[in-house]
Amino acid sequence: MNGNPTDPVKTSDSESGAPGGVLSIGDIHTGQKLVRRFATLNGISVALLMDSMLILYAIRNGLGDAAVATLVSFIHLTMPLMLVGKALIVRIGAARTWGMGWLLRNVSALIMILAPFVPADAPQYYRTAIILIGGFGFAAFRAIGLVGNSPVIGEITTDGDRGRFLSGNWVRATTTQLVALIGVILILRGAPETWVFQAVIGFAATLGIYVGVVLSRVPETEIPRRSAQIPIREVVRRVWHIRRMRKLLFAWAAGFAAYTLIIPFAVIALKNGYSLSDHQALMFTLVTLTGGLTASVVNGVIADRVGPRPLFIIYVIVLGLIALFWSFAPDSFLVIPTLVVFFLGGFSKFGILAVTNHYFLDAAESADRVGSAMLLRVVSGATAGLIGAVLGGGILGWLSAAGFSGVEMYRIFFRVAAAAFLVLIPAVVRIDRLEEWPLSRAVLLLLQPWKIIALWRSTGTK
Repeated sequence: MNGNPTDPVKTSDSESGAPGGVLSIGDIHTGQKLVRRFATLNGISVALLMDSMLILYAIRNGLGDAAVATLVSFIHLTMPLMLVGKALIVRIGAARTWGMGWLLRNVSALIMILAPFVPADAPQYYRTAIILIGGFGFAAFRAIGLVGNSPVIGEITTDGDRGRFLSGNWVRATTTQLVALIGVILILRGAPETWVFQAVIGFAATLGIYVGVVLSRVPETEIPRRSAQIPIREVVRRVWHIRRMRKLLFAWAAGFAAYTLIIPFAVIALKNGYSLSDHQALMFTLVTLTGGLTASVVNGVIADRVGPRPLFIIYVIVLGLIALFWSFAPDSFLVIPTLVVFFLGGFSKFGILAVTNHYFLDAAESADRVGSAMLLRVVSGATAGLIGAVLGGGILGWLSAAGFSGVEMYRIFFRVAAAAFLVLIPAVVRIDRLEEWPLSRAVLLLLQPWKIIALWRSTGTK
């Protein structure tokens, strides 16, 4: 494992970023406490502003499939704005950059509340523009702030507890997401009016502004600022010439593209293909989150043992199998199989989010965390965003113009998506092995949940 600045820590409390480049034990504990609070409360905010909610809100406001696909792709398309975040880290530090990005992204979310106030006889593009502008800002400021994530987490964790800490936060976030989403489903079932969506977005954005303030208080050393000073050309050169990082660059992009092609378009298929109501569609999002929560718990138990690479491969393969399911989806809606694929989709998506960061933090040198993480996220995000907006939105728009509709249109889309996995899966398989189990052994462990439960009872998660 690569050395990192939080392994040997000072025994006395000191100011963050004091000479020596390490955090005190007290600072590490404070940082972990604040990030846990962020994860818990941000889970509520994210649940109410996640893709499914925005998809349903956009459809309710008259946006077509292509515009909806663009909206959900903003989260990836805006990743190049992490360059702005890199510059901000030099000036204000990683934690403040992360916190400021989260605060401003939620201020942007408030813009979307204005769409229903547009007069009914006004052209549709006014409502579309308002939602797309708010959605763009919501994604753009996330990208600016997210560049601070990896260096902050790297400083407040060690090689021995990183997997458990990351997965523990996923557990907290997905648990609160589940609770919040259940509440929204119950509200929408009884009051499915547009003003309810507006109130939910307003509450979620206000809470998101608060957690941005929480993030800005996380202690850090001067290492992230020094790392952020490395010119982008040098970052690109280092990543490209370090074989392990170059492979991870392609694999990270493949992983993000994999769930971008599946998760949001499955929700659109439920709504526009099978004509489910808003609260019925959100029930399947609840199942997705349940899968994500399960993945968070499982990763927390096994990731440090199994290694992130085998899990990464498994999760991408599962998403490919889900694409095959939707490629042959029946004309009549089948509840049980759909529940299973939404659960597995959530399990795989959240698993990918956890293990890619885990692999990166184990593989990268601490001095490279800011620039390398930024470059990997920019490239993977741009790839996933272009696939979602251009491939996804473009194909759906073309199919609609060609006269296809209903379930058949989405079957054709997912056949194209399934073909894309012939490229995505090999890109993930090729990343370098770290300290890890054989893939077959990892698969067998995942198929024996009683063994995972036994491990969880013996070790627990933090």
